[in-house]
Amino acid sequence: EGGRISIRSIRRDALHDIKELLKEKMIGEDDERRAETEIQNITDKYVGEIDKVLADKESELMEI
Repeated sequence: EGGRISIRSIRRDALHDIKELLKEKMIGEDDERRAETEIQNITDKYVGEIDKVLADKESELMEI
């Protein structure tokens, strides 16, 4: 669970940074949406990897 919380915290910080760039007009709305989508995809990927490792570990423990 700690790993997922850390990943979500990083996602939150990244989204905040994107919003700040938009607010300062350093990026456009299209770039903001593209970045948000990419950040979410990366988050989903790593949360999925954590879930897989956890499931593998639970399976391993059940064999013992």
